[in-house]
Amino acid sequence: MSGLTLETVRPGAAWAQTDLSSQAGQLLDEGLELYRVSQWRQALDNWQQALELYRQAGDRGGEANTLGNIGNIYDLLGDYPQALDYQEQSLALKRELGDRTGEAITLGNIGIIYELLGDYPQALDYQEQSLALKRELGDRATEADTLGNIGLIYGLLGDYPQALNYQEQSLALSRELGDRGGEAITLGNIGSIYRLLGDYPQALDYQEQSLALKRELGDRATEAATLGNIGNIYELLGDYPQALNYHEQSLALARELGDRATEAKTLGNIGSIYDLLGDYPQALDYQEQSLALTRERV
Repeated sequence: MSGLTLETVRPGAAWAQTDLSSQAGQLLDEGLELYRVSQWRQALDNWQQALELYRQAGDRGGEANTLGNIGNIYDLLGDYPQALDYQEQSLALKRELGDRTGEAITLGNIGIIYELLGDYPQALDYQEQSLALKRELGDRATEADTLGNIGLIYGLLGDYPQALNYQEQSLALSRELGDRGGEAITLGNIGSIYRLLGDYPQALDYQEQSLALKRELGDRATEAATLGNIGNIYELLGDYPQALNYHEQSLALARELGDRATEAKTLGNIGSIYDLLGDYPQALDYQEQSLALTRERV
């Protein structure tokens, strides 16, 4: 899972009465649209303007949500100290306002930042706080997400049995709720754990289930990543032609979608397979393409 959660503010009696709050709400919505198409710096500009307007209007709920969204943008931009600062401001304000649903969301977002910083004990602590609060509130949909996030942290800590336990809880809850997107993601996460455990047939089975469901749902962005995961498993099984086949499918889809990060990674994976096949000129060519694209993105 490990996805950041955005927040919106909708018109209500507490704040729609002022022009400032109305303007801020419009900027917030425009920022959400920019965020959805990965225009992060433009979204950040909108949300910083919205934040100032909410503060001028004295709309503390709008301020709290916008602080969290700005934190999410800094997270995506790789500025984790700034991301943490905004999320902590958001958390303090939500607690002051008694916004327990918002508090649960922000606790999870802070956990993700600590995970990216490599502080897994802190990440686990915040995700567990988020999970406890979501269960108390009966928020089962986002409970499934948090269970998955905790599973990812246990995987990073090398505790694969616990990682599997939390991912399986997440999968069961996603299926119970009919959340097919969440189910597809969690199937892939479980497949990744089985790969780390060295159980490649099980890993392949779960990744293939994930791929089939993502294709059914039309989730092309994460389909590319799953194709790459399947390619990696075939490589570990020593089936290099099949590995190459899946990585080439992933590469074609990444290029079609303009996903340069996945494209760079997949070019490197293809180069590694050609290296294993003893085709060193091809291996070198793909690795050089991967390096050039990686440098271009920096």
